[in-house]
Amino acid sequence: MKQFKHINKVILVIMILGLSWLLPQIWHLITDKATRYPFTYFSSVNHTFCTLEYEKEEFIRKDAHGNTYTEEQWDSILPMFSFRQLATDGLLPDTLNGIALSVKDIRKTNYYFRYKPNELFSPSIPLYPLFESMSGRVDLEMPGDVFRVTKDGVEFINPKTNKINFTKSLKYSKSLLDKGFGGPAKWVAGSPTTRKSYDEGYFILDQNSRLFHFKRVNDKPFVKEIKIPENIDPIFMKTTEYGDKRFYGFVISSDSKLYVISCNKYKFINIPIRFDYKNDNIMLMANLFYWNMGITTDSGKVCYAINTNDFSLVDTLKYHKEPNKMAEASKYFLPFSLKFKSYKSNYIKPRFSAVPLKYMLVNLFFVILLVLLKPIRKQKPTPLAIIITLITGIYGLTTTLLLKL
Repeated sequence: MKQFKHINKVILVIMILGLSWLLPQIWHLITDKATRYPFTYFSSVNHTFCTLEYEKEEFIRKDAHGNTYTEEQWDSILPMFSFRQLATDGLLPDTLNGIALSVKDIRKTNYYFRYKPNELFSPSIPLYPLFESMSGRVDLEMPGDVFRVTKDGVEFINPKTNKINFTKSLKYSKSLLDKGFGGPAKWVAGSPTTRKSYDEGYFILDQNSRLFHFKRVNDKPFVKEIKIPENIDPIFMKTTEYGDKRFYGFVISSDSKLYVISCNKYKFINIPIRFDYKNDNIMLMANLFYWNMGITTDSGKVCYAINTNDFSLVDTLKYHKEPNKMAEASKYFLPFSLKFKSYKSNYIKPRFSAVPLKYMLVNLFFVILLVLLKPIRKQKPTPLAIIITLITGIYGLTTTLLLKL
């Protein structure tokens, strides 16, 4: 009999956990609504934010001052965005803001950058191809081997035979160790793809928080230590290798600040935006004059216009997320929830979230309901059933009814 009691307790826990996963999933599936924000772009002509949104089966184009525009007028005030259409129509201006314009220069300075928390909180395979940065060829070619970073430097491995190239490994490891590298690496940042116009290798942060630029030049190792300012603790880097070759990549610090590493003496430049690297998404649309940066948070979206010359803040525009009252209502009857997946991380693991204690007073209602169901159940609820219902609310009520506790 004791064994059956223990089994019932295990079943009880499993059912409560299962309901704490299932019921929130069903509720959010019914109530969740996608939040859409207007497309927003900072005008290099009017020097103000312009928005494009779809309303009543038509596109509405306007600026932050409420002025509306036709499609042709929209193209003319956003020449960096609509340059292809303007060039086709012969309407692309020769100069803008004192700078000569050409399709080639606009293409070179138009690029995109994205950051999502799951890029940082995701499993990865620590094997990287080391391209030849000065091959003299138009297209990059895969090297045929990959390297990994160890406590003793780097190891080059042939992925077909799984054998280590000790000669090459010793050669490149020595160049790192001679610069004071202390492995293994905390993180390695690079773009392991041939779909880029040039290669800048990898940036490696060692166990002593020293940052190294590591690449292959004329079949020889190139290693450069980068001095990190004392107030910066880099936890993530994403290399860019954009056409204008102004900087090496974006760096995120532990205090949720964004930096770029300039190609001019590896200088760290702070980008004046506010975000939380654990929760917020970043979208950058760059052009010759401004960086259009959008930070999407759980409460809304903030758009920043950044001057591309000195990276100063020019303007901001905020969108507030409309509260979903039906989704918010769940906290009154779902005291906690269990999730295994999150858009903020690619790791699959149990994640518990609980509502504040003040909302758990509604659990008293479920206890009263349990007592009132006595005539239907034809039995008095046990003290265990009352305690479980008081703590876990609807999960405990459902479980005790099914198990007849």
